[in-house]
Amino acid sequence: MFNLKNTNMEDKVYFNPGDLVRVSKLNKKSKNVIIGPDMIVKGRYIEDGEFAGLVCFWFTEDKKYQEATFNTKDLELVEL
Repeated sequence: MFNLKNTNMEDKVYFNPGDLVRVSKLNKKSKNVIIGPDMIVKGRYIEDGEFAGLVCFWFTEDKKYQEATFNTKDLELVEL
């Protein structure tokens, strides 16, 4: 489990794999599912790296799988 928080200091939001989110700067109707953190490896081990964002996936209207990394400040948790 990854407890990664939104970097906005006003609203601390913790994201976990499987959470349903939307990208605030993009289409509000689009919903993505968090896979986990994306790390930039700077050494031999992932622990030596830096956090790059959260990897999310979604399906397009024509049922194609898409995946991208987003900054936590651009993600909004979707309430079910």
